[in-house]
Amino acid sequence: MNAPDRVYGILLRAYPAEFRAAFGAEMTTAFRDRRREMRAKPVRFWLSMMLDVARSAPAMRIDASAGRPAAHIHFKEGVRTMKAMAIVAVVVGIFEAASASVEAWIGGVVGHDRFSLAGGSMGVVAGLFLAVAALAVLRRRPGSEQLLHRAATSCLAAFAAVWLLRPMLSIASTGLGIMFPIVLLFFLRTRRGDGLVSA
Repeated sequence: MNAPDRVYGILLRAYPAEFRAAFGAEMTTAFRDRRREMRAKPVRFWLSMMLDVARSAPAMRIDASAGRPAAHIHFKEGVRTMKAMAIVAVVVGIFEAASASVEAWIGGVVGHDRFSLAGGSMGVVAGLFLAVAALAVLRRRPGSEQLLHRAATSCLAAFAAVWLLRPMLSIASTGLGIMFPIVLLFFLRTRRGDGLVSA
C-alpha cells in the first residue's frame, strides 16, 4: 500500500465501522481514480478529500451513535451537514484556544518572550472567535453563517501571521489553525447560504 492510500485509510477511520465495511472498498477505488485525474493539482485534491470527510463523517458518527442506519445519510446535504461542520468548528476552536494559551504561558510568561506571548494571544482570540461563531450557527442565530465565515478568515489570518512572523506555536496547532479554516471557508462557499440557519 502506498503513502496516499495509507493517508486515505486514516481519513476513512472517521466514518463508522459499519459504513467502512459496506462502502470502504468502493470509496478507496473512487479515491484512487480521482487522485489519478487530479495528479497535477495535489493540494486541491487533498483539500477536497478533507472537505468530503469533514462534511460527511461527523454526521454519520452522530447518526450511528443514535442508532440510525448510515445508508440514509451517505453524502446527504442540508442542515445535518452544516450542524456537523459547526460541531467540528467548535471543537477545533476550543482546541486552538487551549493550545495557544498553554504555549503563550510557557513561551511568553515563563520564557519572557514577547513574540510567543503575542502569537499565543492571537491564537487564543482566533480559536475562541471560531468556537463562538460555530455555537451561534448551532443555535440558529441570524447572520451566524456570515459570522462563522469571518471567524474562519480571522483564524486563518492569525495562524498564518504567527507562522510567517515567527513559528513559535506547535506544528499541530499551527497546521490545524491554517488548514481547518481553509476547509471551512471552502465548505461555506460551496453551501451558498443553504445551511442550518436558513433551513
